[in-house]
Amino acid sequence: MNDILFIYPNDDVYLPEGFHFSHNVCTRLYDDLVWILKDATIQRKFKVRIDFDLSNERPDSENVDIIEWLLEKGYKKEVDEIISKNLMSGLISDSCHFIYQALNSAKKIKLTVAISLLRKPFLENLLIIEQLLVDESDFLRRFESEANKFDPGKVKTERKKELIENCIDSIRPNSFLSSDFINELRWDKNNPNSLYAYSNIATHLVTTRNPSYKTEKNNLNLIFSGEHEWLSQLDYFYYFLPFILYYSTEVVDTYLLKNKMITKKKGIERKFLRIIGQMLLHEQHDERSEKGKTGLTSLSRKLKVKCKKCNKTNQLYKSDLFNLVNDDYVLCKFCLYDLLRETESLNQMMKKFVEF
Repeated sequence: MNDILFIYPNDDVYLPEGFHFSHNVCTRLYDDLVWILKDATIQRKFKVRIDFDLSNERPDSENVDIIEWLLEKGYKKEVDEIISKNLMSGLISDSCHFIYQALNSAKKIKLTVAISLLRKPFLENLLIIEQLLVDESDFLRRFESEANKFDPGKVKTERKKELIENCIDSIRPNSFLSSDFINELRWDKNNPNSLYAYSNIATHLVTTRNPSYKTEKNNLNLIFSGEHEWLSQLDYFYYFLPFILYYSTEVVDTYLLKNKMITKKKGIERKFLRIIGQMLLHEQHDERSEKGKTGLTSLSRKLKVKCKKCNKTNQLYKSDLFNLVNDDYVLCKFCLYDLLRETESLNQMMKKFVEF
């Protein structure tokens, strides 16, 4: 867990308490991306092994362009794998830098900075990651040509929506993912609350091209915001970011699974906390939650976990799942041992989750 970004109980922060849970969900999703860059096993999978036909088949000089040399020798498949994995690793790393600074800025209510920082990871980097998942060979073919052939800014509106639909079709299970909603949230130029529009407002003092978010007279975009405007901006930020981050991590993990870079078991473990976080967020806007009729209530009833320390079985409740996501612990009700820190208990929870 990133201790700088994560908000623990009793932490003294500027961010109003009502946004702490959404912020922590985002931090967990950010950590999911960072894990890919830090895990030694995953990093080995980003490397490509090439078995040469002849023992003496090596480039003559260190100055030789290794990619061109491999292509000349007929290693096109290996070259595509090298480029794809390097692109994915680089794009994840670059996105993490921006997302980290955005979350840290939002935590300090520096909202113009936070919103403008999200433009590149979700409107450019993610667009290439989606193409690598959906049609890797087509993107790599264009990547070898002129820059305007693979420029994210040149992708047409219809193609963007199609990519999102195809990505969601590849994700299993794809709970809480709606292609129409993700498309509108990112790309709708006529919706002032889309990331495309709002990041324009955050980046530019004056916007005049689109009447949906045209700068008013005697005003500059987001410069004269006060407490009321900040709360509105925080509502927006913490409404869309957990959802877009959830989608992004699912797309990345689907790429990793497709290329056998993580196991199915690891994929389920990572998905477990994500989906619980999304279910808890959705419950905040679900009237059925007060009557105990939501999916999360049904799931919690099936989560019975035996504590390895005291050997007693715990029935988990929604409050335990909230603690799991928001406070990073689940305590045994009999001996107060942290079940999250014990592998066997965590595996029990994940098994029940998969069965559900």
